[in-house]
Amino acid sequence: MLFRIIEYLNNGQPVTKLYELPPGSEERIKIHQQLETLRPRGFDYLASSFEQIYYL
Repeated sequence: MLFRIIEYLNNGQPVTKLYELPPGSEERIKIHQQLETLRPRGFDYLASSFEQIYYL
């Protein structure tokens, strides 16, 4: 997700609608897997922050 944010910023695009990825796309699946990996490791606040950014 951070790579997508950096890409948007580099291209002068607003950092919104990060969730607009095709359902089942590799990138979307990877983002969700990363978020779910953070929670069991005690990084719930970090995962929640990324989710908020994801749904901007």
